[in-house]
Amino acid sequence: MKCLVCGKEYNGNECPVCGFPVVNITVNDEEGLKALRPTIDAHRAEFEKNIELSLLSYTYEVGNRIEPQGEERIPLGRVSQLSGQTVWLDTEFTNVVQRKTIPVTLCVTVRNRPEYRINVNAANILSDTIRVGICVNSSLQFCVIIQDSSGISSRSEFMPIVQ
Repeated sequence: MKCLVCGKEYNGNECPVCGFPVVNITVNDEEGLKALRPTIDAHRAEFEKNIELSLLSYTYEVGNRIEPQGEERIPLGRVSQLSGQTVWLDTEFTNVVQRKTIPVTLCVTVRNRPEYRINVNAANILSDTIRVGICVNSSLQFCVIIQDSSGISSRSEFMPIVQ
């Protein structure tokens, strides 16, 4: 069964991710869904307050060899604050123009559950430096946007935040 709030597939009486109960309605019953819409929307709004997003950033030391130095989480905020907008990171990143895609890792924390990571490959653009943005929509989905200083950009497909 697919949760009406977060979209998670599950079995049982309550969604294990957002806690929305099983609601039995006839298949494609528009009137039943219409009547439930305020309840679904209210539960989603509360659930979105419990989802925190951040991006991973990696640092390297360049010398005779390129040595990894570590990773850092860049907080983006709660989904309730991000929904319906694009958030741009303040950092400008060095780009390897020869790559066809740019891997981006979104870290997701839902309530008290362990953090999980979603890896996205966004199409690369021909620029030595890039900005990275995240767009979150009202269906608990996100996409990654890559942009250069002149405004040329590429965008990944929208993907579900809840895994």
